[in-house]
Amino acid sequence: THDQEEALAIADRVGVMREGKLEQLAPPTEVYSRPATPFVAEFVGLTNRLPGTVSGATVTVRGYDLPLVDLGTPAGPVTALVRPEAVSLAPDRSTDSGPLAGTVIAVTFLGATSRITVDLGDTTIMAQLPTSDATELTAGSHVALSIRPDPVLVSVAENKSVAASEA
Repeated sequence: THDQEEALAIADRVGVMREGKLEQLAPPTEVYSRPATPFVAEFVGLTNRLPGTVSGATVTVRGYDLPLVDLGTPAGPVTALVRPEAVSLAPDRSTDSGPLAGTVIAVTFLGATSRITVDLGDTTIMAQLPTSDATELTAGSHVALSIRPDPVLVSVAENKSVAASEA
């Protein structure tokens, strides 16, 4: 099937192919929460792409240390792939703007959940919250964000190509 929701809902195992090659074959929960490659992470669900730095078994993203899916990731700059449901928002009533403070750009009602897009100044990030938690959030609202410490996949090659083009 090409219907991802259907595949994730009814399958015992899901295969994700790219250009005729199998990228990952695993139970749906593993494909979603522990994607084998950046392609799988992007293909199955939504993903925020945030710059980070790997050190040991973690990647530091905007002051948060997140565990890595792939513990063999070499140290250095990477792009962390963070799911929107791992991002929490709260109205920010302070005047302090930290690394995870921003302005709501859009709120998209999806029924039981709402997707909120936030401008952090140098990038945007999406959060997906229960709609009942998003009632105070409107375009122009200032918010403070936090990231749940779910294991994340990182893309190393992407940052190497960016670094090479900047040199």
